[in-house]
Amino acid sequence: MIFWDPSGEITSASRALFERCFADVAAQSGAATNVYAVDRQFTDSTGFADYKQTFSAASLAIADTQAYPSTGNCSHTAGTRGPIRSASRTVSCRRRSLA
Repeated sequence: MIFWDPSGEITSASRALFERCFADVAAQSGAATNVYAVDRQFTDSTGFADYKQTFSAASLAIADTQAYPSTGNCSHTAGTRGPIRSASRTVSCRRRSLA
């Protein structure tokens, strides 16, 4: 779970609510009363869909306070490969490390 909040607008109460939701779902993983228990009704060539969820806010919740890169950090090159592609151009942006 990534809280992208460059402006510091996500309150600790909101963050705690999202973290609790994920933790509650994980605690009920595999139970017929879990909100995701209906996933088993879906199938593909390998069989029934299954779910197993784990969540630990201490290790899986990340706060990213860095703003999205400005256009000054991006290059637009038609016809080349990159992380974001459209029919007419590729946008390649360098992102600072979260560390």
